[in-house]
Amino acid sequence: MASRFSNQDRAPIALIVEDDADLRELGAAVLEETDLRVVECVDAEEAMAIMAREGENVALVFADVRLPGLLDGVDLARRVKALWPHVSMVVTSGYGARRPEKLPDTVAYMPKPWLAPALVAYGFFFMASYPIIEAGLMEAVPDSVRGRVFGFFITIGGLCGNLSHWLVGKWVQQLGPSATSVSAYYGLYTFLGCLVLLSTMGLVGLNAIRRREGLSPAGATATAAGVVVKPSAPPA
Repeated sequence: MASRFSNQDRAPIALIVEDDADLRELGAAVLEETDLRVVECVDAEEAMAIMAREGENVALVFADVRLPGLLDGVDLARRVKALWPHVSMVVTSGYGARRPEKLPDTVAYMPKPWLAPALVAYGFFFMASYPIIEAGLMEAVPDSVRGRVFGFFITIGGLCGNLSHWLVGKWVQQLGPSATSVSAYYGLYTFLGCLVLLSTMGLVGLNAIRRREGLSPAGATATAAGVVVKPSAPPA
């Protein structure tokens, strides 16, 4: 289990309801990076027992459609939304891309085949893009202008980051009922991924700065006479 219920810890709860231990641990690992307190359940009955005790403290329920026991994921979603409408809920399934007909409109549906690729792509774009650009700045920008370039980089990056939340929120509002469908977001995340890839093209401009300023290539050493000498390979 990722977390055991504790009366002392009042952080919002993310409830993962999945009978597959590997998938349950994957979901827990992702959600543990947030401020939510992750609680894992094997079936809907166990999840309902926790909801009965702590329903007001639960912020998110992530459940599989097919669960052991009397209730499946759709039954769980209907009961949770009826009794605790404030809870955000995501239902996933590996047995079909079509949304279950009885699933409430306010519940998001995610086919499992898309889950792992989405997490991998998100992790790569989010975790790799910023360090790549920052490393390029450190290597290519001359010391004399590095402070100004970094200030510009942080200002523009912060402005875009803050505006993105507002813009995406407005866009989601315009989706209406389709906002609960995962497929409605394919275009948006493809566009955002292309923007991240486009940002790495700035590395080409940084190399141009190096050439203009007469900076030595990475790994080279400048002598007193101004001659650039690359380190020789170690003898075999």
